Amino acid sequence: MNQQGENQQQTKGMLFETPLQAPQKVAKETFDNKSAIEDEMTNSRSGQEASSAEISPNELRFNLRYYRINQELGVISEIPYLQNNSHQKEALTLLRAILATLGVDSSNCSFISENFYWPLAENLSMKNDPKTEASNALQGFLKVRHVQDSFKNLLVFSNQLEELLLPQEKSTSSPSKDVGKHSAAVEIIRDFELLNEKVSCTLVISLHSMLSMPLLKREAWQQMQALRQRIAVNHIFTDSLDTSDNPPQSIF
Repeated sequence: MNQQGENQQQTKGMLFETPLQAPQKVAKETFDNKSAIEDEMTNSRSGQEASSAEISPNELRFNLRYYRINQELGVISEIPYLQNNSHQKEALTLLRAILATLGVDSSNCSFISENFYWPLAENLSMKNDPKTEASNALQGFLKVRHVQDSFKNLLVFSNQLEELLLPQEKSTSSPSKDVGKHSAAVEIIRDFELLNEKVSCTLVISLHSMLSMPLLKREAWQQMQALRQRIAVNHIFTDSLDTSDNPPQSIF
């Protein structure tokens, strides 16, 4: 009995060896932790807002995603800056529909992208003007992709890469007085040779623009006609391809 009493006493002592925290103290620590977390979140949001505010509307910034579709075709898709995942699922669905309409076999494409960001780093030191530096960096990125994947055609969905990809002599900064000639010039510069004429590049309105304004798909379809003809020559067309010049319903 005595031994049992001693054991109970010892157990009782062990249970109360660690003093309990007063409710007021626990509440205070919880409040302090919550305040610290809220302060950190506020600072983080402020930093992001400040970072966004520092971006000049005229500053050259863009995010690109590159996809190897097959041995004949590579795709570049520009996505809105600071909106990396915005409508990405819808953009990929539209891209797949466009490829199918062009008659391109994308069954073996994983649609896992390789990304290119400009500027390459914040406060990047540049020897030349930003457009020249961006053009050189982008051309370098494409050369590496071409060596890696050997595509013959590059389909570019973008609203601001024309000056970075087009050779200087094909610039269209001054519109022609003749509307017909100007339209033809715009059509020509939408399809041009790239990487020392190793690749045929087709420049089309961005996927996100088409998602925002579906009527732009008609214009985009016209911009892809030269590529469509090259695909036909290379026997990549599917047997069920619609040969009409009108934009098919499948991409609407």
